[in-house]
Amino acid sequence: MKKALLGIGGLAVATSAWAWQQTAAGTITWLGSGWNADVIWVQTTAPLLATGCVYNTQYTTDPLSPDRRAHHAVLLMAQVTGKPVIITIDGCYGNYPKIIGVTIQN
Repeated sequence: MKKALLGIGGLAVATSAWAWQQTAAGTITWLGSGWNADVIWVQTTAPLLATGCVYNTQYTTDPLSPDRRAHHAVLLMAQVTGKPVIITIDGCYGNYPKIIGVTIQN
């Protein structure tokens, strides 16, 4: 039993050691909604971050995250106004970097 607990604890340490990252400011070049999920996928003109996720071509929101709708609203506003955004990511949702924050730059 102790081995299993140590294995689970090691896994928790390994996944929680992943630190959040922020993109540089960039305007949105691609924005789409998820297939059968309440998510938005986005690409910007900012250089892509090395994240450890399978795909680093765009960033996505997590349909289970309670703040996803706030992120969606900010991303849609930035798309409509053409203002640059800074995207904060942490971990992966599916195969893509998961958005945990969006800032519109004035």
